[in-house]
Amino acid sequence: MLLRDEGRPASDLDRLRREVELLRALLEGSSDMVDLLDERGRLQVEFQGRKQPLGYGRGELMGANVLTLVHPDDAEEVQTALAQLVGRSRDVWEGHARFRHKAGHYLTLEIVARSMLDDPDVRSVVVYGTDVTEKLELQEKLQQSERMESVGRLASGIAHDFNNLLSVISMSVALGRRNRGHIGAALDDIHAASERGRNLIKRLFSLGTRRPARPQRVELRHCLESVVAGVRTVLSDNIELRLQLAEAPCHVLIDPAQLEQVLLNLALNARDAMPQGGVLEVALQREGAQARIEVRDTGVGMDPETQARAFEPFFTTKSRSHGTGLGLASVRDAVLTAGGEVELSSQPGAGTRFVLRFPTAAEI
Repeated sequence: MLLRDEGRPASDLDRLRREVELLRALLEGSSDMVDLLDERGRLQVEFQGRKQPLGYGRGELMGANVLTLVHPDDAEEVQTALAQLVGRSRDVWEGHARFRHKAGHYLTLEIVARSMLDDPDVRSVVVYGTDVTEKLELQEKLQQSERMESVGRLASGIAHDFNNLLSVISMSVALGRRNRGHIGAALDDIHAASERGRNLIKRLFSLGTRRPARPQRVELRHCLESVVAGVRTVLSDNIELRLQLAEAPCHVLIDPAQLEQVLLNLALNARDAMPQGGVLEVALQREGAQARIEVRDTGVGMDPETQARAFEPFFTTKSRSHGTGLGLASVRDAVLTAGGEVELSSQPGAGTRFVLRFPTAAEI
């Protein structure tokens, strides 16, 4: 089907056949899926790798419309992408979609589809598919693990804060009993202490609860002030925390709980990098259509090899007893989920700097 012999010399056809057979051998030796579809999404040619991701045998899907295998929630996106490729409004589409396995369950494939309809030797939409189901599941488990690690390390700081809150409540109640004239002020103090306790519980619950991202329009200056109050509880007494906020309002679309976890993970890393104490700075600036959050510490820093692997899942420079890793894989995932980007720079003995950039939301 790939070879069309109109007017071609026999030597050219022989060469093309050899090239196609070599290509087929290479493709079928991989674990990826390569299919050629017609303009309606019907399978015309397949190159099966060592393991067909969807469990079908060779030729079993030939002529079938692969769109019927797409999960209903992903169907519209895939159909739109195919229509754009067929209509030549785009040359390549990349994305993820769930496809039904022969056994009935769904697998997530990372898809790269390229239009080669105008190539007289191909005249198809070429689709490359890689099964990333296990990879995505591992990322999900990593995020949950990092949340649990953060909760555990936050617990001691929260216990200290609750002790202070209970002390305020106890003293206020005692004062109210001794001096009825000041009962109103004492009750105000009790109410304020209770509200602070409620906010601490919300922060702990958001870190420990497994839920999808819920982005909302937030003003970063107010959000950072609240988050930094929780960050202080995990820092050692010999670490100075500095907060610098932009003068003008700065709105972004982000899940506040994920932003809190990002900053908490960075604060925990900074704390571990400054065992003798130091300075942790958090600064917010607005740069054109982006919000820029810089987190800088004066710790031991990282060498180039560590920086190159810092965002890898489960990579760690610490002993197993000190956690699952640097937590930067979950940091990057949360930032990317919000449509942002993260930048790392560091030098041994000169501290570490993280720069987070997010697109700003329209002002009201």
